[in-house]
Amino acid sequence: MEPTGQHFASFEEEFHHKLRAMDEYKKEVNKHNFAGSDRKKMLAMPFALSKRTELPEPKKGQEEWAIFEEHTGKAWDFYDKLDFDPEQKITEF
Repeated sequence: MEPTGQHFASFEEEFHHKLRAMDEYKKEVNKHNFAGSDRKKMLAMPFALSKRTELPEPKKGQEEWAIFEEHTGKAWDFYDKLDFDPEQKITEF
């Protein structure tokens, strides 16, 4: 779903708006004569795409930059020049 810039009065209102939008998308997919596997892929696509959404990086001086520094104690770009991750991992992934 594309961001609409709408502001909702409550979480429930936004939640129901998204449910209606997903229902409309499902109805639109069902109008077409997709093979079963293709239909499943089309229905899963909004969820797959939402996982890959990346918002733009904040710039120094913006509120988001300050919030990040406040919560982590480091600047947003602290690790930009790091060649490898020194943190020991539990698994190779």
